[in-house]
Amino acid sequence: MVAPSRNRGGGGGGWRGLAVLLLLNAGIVAIGQAFRQTVVPGWKKGPLIDPAAPYSPENAQLLFSVGLCVALDLYVLLLALWRRVRAPRWWVPWVAMLLAAAGAEAALRAWLAVDMVTYFRPHPILHWVVRPDLRDFDNLTGGGRITTNHDGLRMPGPDAVRERGDKGADVFRILVLGDSSNFGHGVEGWEMWSAVLEPMLDQLTPRRVEVINGACPGWTTFQAVEFMRLVGLDYQPDLVIAGFNNDPGPDYLHDADRVLPPGLVRDLSALAWNSELYLLSREVVLSLIRRFSPAARAVYTERHAGEDPKYGRLSPEEAARLVPRVPLPDFLANISTLHHMGEEAGFDFVWIDMPVNRNEPELVERYVDWSYRDAVRELARQEGFPVVEVDDRQVRQRARDLHIEGHVFHPNAAGHRRLAQQVGHLLVTTGMVPGAHGDVVIEGPPPLDDEAILRFGWSTRTPVHAHVGAVLDAMPDLARRHGIQLEGHRYDSGKAQGDDVARGTLDAFFTTGVPALHMLDGRPDVVIVGTPGSLGRMGVVARASRARRLADLRGARVGLARGSTADLRWARWGEGLGATVVPLATDGLEAALDAGEVDAIVGWDPWVEQWLRAPDRVLLAEAPFSSLLAVGIPWAAPMPADEGPPRAAALVALIEDALSIAAADRPRWDAEVAARSGWPVEVVRAVADRNEILSGRARHLEVGEALRAELAE
Repeated sequence: MVAPSRNRGGGGGGWRGLAVLLLLNAGIVAIGQAFRQTVVPGWKKGPLIDPAAPYSPENAQLLFSVGLCVALDLYVLLLALWRRVRAPRWWVPWVAMLLAAAGAEAALRAWLAVDMVTYFRPHPILHWVVRPDLRDFDNLTGGGRITTNHDGLRMPGPDAVRERGDKGADVFRILVLGDSSNFGHGVEGWEMWSAVLEPMLDQLTPRRVEVINGACPGWTTFQAVEFMRLVGLDYQPDLVIAGFNNDPGPDYLHDADRVLPPGLVRDLSALAWNSELYLLSREVVLSLIRRFSPAARAVYTERHAGEDPKYGRLSPEEAARLVPRVPLPDFLANISTLHHMGEEAGFDFVWIDMPVNRNEPELVERYVDWSYRDAVRELARQEGFPVVEVDDRQVRQRARDLHIEGHVFHPNAAGHRRLAQQVGHLLVTTGMVPGAHGDVVIEGPPPLDDEAILRFGWSTRTPVHAHVGAVLDAMPDLARRHGIQLEGHRYDSGKAQGDDVARGTLDAFFTTGVPALHMLDGRPDVVIVGTPGSLGRMGVVARASRARRLADLRGARVGLARGSTADLRWARWGEGLGATVVPLATDGLEAALDAGEVDAIVGWDPWVEQWLRAPDRVLLAEAPFSSLLAVGIPWAAPMPADEGPPRAAALVALIEDALSIAAADRPRWDAEVAARSGWPVEVVRAVADRNEILSGRARHLEVGEALRAELAE
C-alpha cells in the first residue's frame, strides 16, 4: 500500500476529494441498506435473531456500513494530517488503517451503548451472553430493568454489583444457573428469586450469604457446563443451583455442534469475537453468501421451517430435519458433569424442577418435554444430589397467579418469591446452609398428598348443591368408582366459599349467574364443564296489600342484594318503573318487607320459596335460576395428560350419579338436606322439584341454550 502523493494543485483538489469521500460514504450506506434482510419468523430459540438485535440480518449490514464509513473517513483524515506534518513513510498507511479500525470499533461500541442495544451479545462458545456492565438497562422486549456485572451476570440493581474473585471465609456463596426463568424475564432485579433468596437465608445463618445469578435467557445445560469452565468456577461457589427448560427445544444443530473444537483456531476466534466490527462483518459475509449462493440460500430457506412457524410448534414436515438442542443423553451427562464438577471443586449441587404454568395448556403441550424431567429425577436418585420439586409442590398446592400471563415458564414476582421460598426451605431443612437455624415458610395452601386429589366445595344452604354433598358424604365409594380422590369442603356461608374460591383453595365448586361471571373474570384458570340444572327461581315478592303486578311498583322502594344475579334480573323487570333500589343483605330482605321499609324484595330460591310461605305474600315476576359446575384447569387438565377419560368428564359423571341417587329416594335426601341447611323440608322439596335431574326430567349436566343466553346477557 502506498500513501497518496501531495496535492500541489491548491484547494480545489481538496474540495473534490471531500466530495468523492462523501459519495463513497453514501454508496457504502446505500449498499448496506440494499443488502439488509428481513428477519424471518422466530421459530428458533435464540435472542440474536430478534429484529432488534444489532447482529441480526435486519441490522448488521446497515451497522457495518456505518462502521465502514467511519473507518474510511478516519483513514483519509489520518493520511491527510500526516502529509501536512512530515513526509510519507511506507508504514503510515498501515498504522492509519489500524487506527481507523480502532476508531470504527469505538464508534460502533458507542452507538450500541445508546441505540439498538438488546441486552445480548454473540459468544463463540456460549452462543450468546448478556452484555456486561449494564446499569438499569430498560428491557423493552421482556420487562424489568437489567443491571449486570463485568461478566454479564444479572444483579439485583446498580447498588448490588459483585464480581468474581476471592469471596472471603465468612461468605457462603450460591451460584444460580439457568435460562430466562431463573434470569428473571419480566421482573425487576430485586424481584428475581435469587435476589429474594439471599436476605431470606442471610438472616438464618451467621455467615454472610451471597446469591449470584449466572442464568441467561435461552441457555441450556450445554451452556451451563461451558459457563462453569469459563467463568463460574472463578466465583468460588459453595453451592450451585441449576434449572433449565430449553434442552428439548428444536433446532437444526445440537448446541454442542455449533462450537469449534478446543484448540488454536477456537482461541483465535474467541479473540476476534470481542470486536463489534468483526461480529457485524461476519454477519454481512454470511448474508452475502446466502444472497448469491444458491446452495447457501436453499439451506437458509429450509431452516426457515415454513412460512409462519412458531418455536416449539412445527408441523412434522417443518420439523423433519430438526433435532433437540441438547439430546436427552447429553442433557443427563451435562447435569452429571455439573454434579461431579462440584465434587472436585468443593461445592454442593442442587437441581430445580422448574414450575410450569398449567393455566396455559396449549403452551404446556408445545414446550414441555416431560421425559427430560422424569429422567433427571432418576439421575438425581442414582447420583445422590437433591432436587427441589418446585413444579410438583405447586401442582399439589393448585398454585395460581404465579406466572406471567401467556407464558409457560416465566414466573411473575409472586412466582419468584414462592420459588425462593421452596429453594430456601430445602436448603435449610437438608443442612446445606452451614449454621442455619429456623426455617423458611412457603406461602400458599398446604400441598395435597396426591396431585390427583379433587378439592370439591358445595353449600349446605343451597338445595340441589346440598343434595350432591349429602350423597357424596354418605357414599364415599361413589367418587372412587369414578376414579376421583375426593376431598369434600362443606360451607354454611356463601362468603366463606367465595373467599376460598378466590384464594384457589377449591379445585371444583358450584356457582351461579353473576358470581360465575365475576369468578371467571378473576379466575382464568377455571372452566365451566356443566350444570346441575335449576336451583329454583328468582322472583319479585311483595305484600298482597301493596301490589298485585309489577306495574304496581311504579315509584316503589325495592330491596335487593347489590351485585347479585337477582340485581341483574331486576334491571329488566324494573325497567321504566322508576322504583328506588334499597341495597340490603339477602338475609335482611324479609324483615325489611315486614317492617314496611320496602314495598317489594327481589331474590332467589330457596329464599323466594320461604318468603312465599307467608299468606300475605305474592310473586310478581319470576325467572329460572340455574347452577354451574366450575373446575380448575390444573386439576381438570393435568400435564402430562392422564391415560383414560379426562378428569373433568369423570367429575361431571360423578355429579350426575349423585343427583340420580338423590332422585331415586327423594324423601330421604330432602330430609337430609333440610336437616343440614335449616330450611323447612317443604322448601327443600319445592326447590328440588324444579331441578331437572332431581325431578327425573333429565339425566345429564348439559349447559342448555337458555342458560347460555342468561350468561351472555
